[in-house]
Amino acid sequence: MKFEGPDGVKNILNKSDLNGDLPIHIAAKNGSCGFVAHLLCACNQQDLTKENNKGFTPFIESIQNGHIKVA
Repeated sequence: MKFEGPDGVKNILNKSDLNGDLPIHIAAKNGSCGFVAHLLCACNQQDLTKENNKGFTPFIESIQNGHIKVA
């Protein structure tokens, strides 16, 4: 997998960890508004509909953890 330039950013931001979480899942789960905004600005080709191993999208992760502002 290539990790250089714009395609590299897209590849990294759409690569999940062992829990199935993308970086945006983790930021949403933690309520990191600024980081979520930064991730969205860095790449508009992130799969926001991707579910992690618990079956949650980044949007649902933010709601489940009480981070309405992130949602």
